[in-house]
Amino acid sequence: MPEPDNPHDPNAIAVYVHVRRWFTLFLPTDVQIGYIKRDRAAFFTRKMKAGGRITKATVKSMYTELDHPRVSLSIETDW
Repeated sequence: MPEPDNPHDPNAIAVYVHVRRWFTLFLPTDVQIGYIKRDRAAFFTRKMKAGGRITKATVKSMYTELDHPRVSLSIETDW
């Protein structure tokens, strides 16, 4: 999800995962897991401003180091 008002990077794109839960009454179902890297976010932002869309994003792998967790995504677009 683009964040044009992000104070650190106007091209920032937040990454969310949809979590299916049995009891979603008080718990969020979309959880932010991070951001697309700054250099790639600038590219994606240019494409999306031109009308392109990210059509699918799939988590390929996750590394849960305490000081620097990382997620690898597979991203499909319509451009």
